[in-house]
Amino acid sequence: MAQVELADLAPQVGETIAIKYLGKPEAANGKLTYHAYKIAVDRAAEKFDWSDYASGQVDIAETDTPAPSVVPQQENGGDDDIPF
Repeated sequence: MAQVELADLAPQVGETIAIKYLGKPEAANGKLTYHAYKIAVDRAAEKFDWSDYASGQVDIAETDTPAPSVVPQQENGGDDDIPF
């Protein structure tokens, strides 16, 4: 039902909604029919919340993956005299 889908999506003032009427699909028992709708809300992606980082509640060192401590060897032996 459109009412339930709209409640789940909870569009806010300023957001654009699209409603497509899909018709009345036939139920399995052949008697009960309903009006089907597809509803979408065009909303901006959620903004990243920097407040935890600003307050020091998140330690970046604990969340980032550490760099490997061993440099992998090249298969062909590589060129050791290049300084980078």
